[in-house]
Amino acid sequence: MKIVYFIELERYNTYTINTKLGEKFKRYIQELSLKEIYKQDSNDEFYFKYVGLICVEDLIIAILPKYLTIESDEKNKENITLIMKVLKKYNSISIDEQLETLGSEEEKSKFNNMFAIIDFLFKDYIEYDIYENYIEKYELNGEGEINWEGTIENESAFLVKKRPIYLDYWTRDIESNDNDFIRNLHKHILNLCVLDINKSEIQKITHILEVPNIEFIVDEERLGEVDYQIKMIDDELKIQYSERKIRLLKAMKLFLNNHNYETNKRLLLLGTKTFHTIWEKACGDILGNEYADTNSKYHEVIYENTKAFWHNINKNSASMRPDIVYETDDMFYIIDAKYYTEKGMIGLGVQDIAKQFMYHSAFEKEYPLKEYKNILLSPGNIDINKKISKITMPLFIGKEIFALILDGNMVLNYYIRGERIKRKEVLNLIES
Repeated sequence: MKIVYFIELERYNTYTINTKLGEKFKRYIQELSLKEIYKQDSNDEFYFKYVGLICVEDLIIAILPKYLTIESDEKNKENITLIMKVLKKYNSISIDEQLETLGSEEEKSKFNNMFAIIDFLFKDYIEYDIYENYIEKYELNGEGEINWEGTIENESAFLVKKRPIYLDYWTRDIESNDNDFIRNLHKHILNLCVLDINKSEIQKITHILEVPNIEFIVDEERLGEVDYQIKMIDDELKIQYSERKIRLLKAMKLFLNNHNYETNKRLLLLGTKTFHTIWEKACGDILGNEYADTNSKYHEVIYENTKAFWHNINKNSASMRPDIVYETDDMFYIIDAKYYTEKGMIGLGVQDIAKQFMYHSAFEKEYPLKEYKNILLSPGNIDINKKISKITMPLFIGKEIFALILDGNMVLNYYIRGERIKRKEVLNLIES
């Protein structure tokens, strides 16, 4: 198993791609291009708009986030392991949203994160075991409870002291239906998940998935084609009320819609095209984002002050939404988590800066006695915590924004552990 490292969005020429990835990668270029993961720019250079793992037969392509650099094999492995742990945590929280897509026809042409689905299927199996539907079983002199109606109707009674006595009786028992189609399809899908993970040897690299030691015996021919399997799942969804079963059925359907069944073509995608959403979530969690709360008192402040009203016309524009807001006894923080490199942060458009000043004005109108800290927060390489610049705008007199860089891996480690960063660390950077 060969592992090759790249940096998200970094440009590579044809020679570098061919040298690092070889001929077999060419068979997957079209599919990765259609999913908008592997792209070509106007200078005929190539880049990955993606963070995570791409498994191609016996090759693993590991794409690190753009704030990192390629280092030693040991450090690269440490970094990709961290990223996969972050993806695992983020996906465990957002899995419901992904299940709602149900692997629709539209989603098939896009990218669905199989890492989230496989992780969900493993966790569900470890907690609940194989999908079960039950059948009623009636037996003569069985071990279940006596079915008096069937016994009286079918067996002869003997009178003993004027009381009917039955020498034989019918029993009713409920047992798992081992031949149930969905049960066997669940086994088949779990087999495929284990096969995918073991063949790619991802566990040897990251050690983050809890892979069950299973190999179910399933008659795959009786399961039919994928379209038939999905139809059977849809039929089962119509009659199920168990929340756990519904979630599992949706995950099974999403897996089938996105799994590559061609035996001569092995491609497994375990990552994301939208790492910026993870950066925003991580920053919000470690800083204690009070705006994320659905019932946050700050929503109304922003709504009332940043929504444009078209008078005499039946039209109202949507209001803006800050990334992170929290306050202390004397300080009010407004933070925009920007997933830019330092160079990208410096080239930030004036509209992003003006938006932050508007947030400041909106909150200051409601909370005039606070001291405000308005911050743009981007990830940097290991051990990089620094202030890039203070930003002002003549229109907003007395207001300022601070562009900061925080060690990206430090932020993600806090996020994985579910810990809060000491707010003094951010404040100290501002005042440095």
